[in-house]
Amino acid sequence: MKLLLDENLSRRLVPSLQAVYPGSSQVDLLDLSGANDHAVWTYARAHDSGRLHEARSPTSG
Repeated sequence: MKLLLDENLSRRLVPSLQAVYPGSSQVDLLDLSGANDHAVWTYARAHDSGRLHEARSPTSG
C-alpha cells in the first residue's frame, strides 16, 4: 500500500514513510496543491494509495 499525504501534512514525512510504504507521496509533490478533495481522492484511488489527512475537530476552526 502507498500513502498519499494531504497538503496540510509536511512533505518531510515522505522519506520516512517510504521505508514502510514504498511509493508514498504528498499532494504538493504531485502538483495537486490546492486540488479539491474529490480530485485528491480520485488520484489516490487511481494510484492504489490510501490518503492521510489531518483530522480536525468541529471546534478547531
